[in-house]
Amino acid sequence: MSEAAIAVPGRHFFCIDEGPVLEGELREDRGTWNGFAMPLFAKDEALTIAKASGGTDLVIAYSEETNTFYVLDTSYVQEEMDVCNAPIDPVHAQTILIGHTAEPLEVFDFGNLGWCWTEVEKPANI
Repeated sequence: MSEAAIAVPGRHFFCIDEGPVLEGELREDRGTWNGFAMPLFAKDEALTIAKASGGTDLVIAYSEETNTFYVLDTSYVQEEMDVCNAPIDPVHAQTILIGHTAEPLEVFDFGNLGWCWTEVEKPANI
């Protein structure tokens, strides 16, 4: 079994453009992508991402059986007219260790898809 990554201490909040603000985690062993944060999200937050993708070029579905989110960019299907070869990015569950107690947390890596996540201040309603 491989070692779990360590989370950066503290609470972290992220959003894309004007989308919902979500609480997530950052891994100590990786930086940014083109200056953007690369967050990981617990399942509840990941389900919010999937729901928020409605009305966009993305279709995000979750499989309980595999504990994986599947991301399909429908703009590729529209441009290439080839649904059979459209890339589907799997976002598998992984475990990171939180805090000085090294408590394990299952997260999903939506920060590794090339999306432009911005770390923001904690919202007043949280």
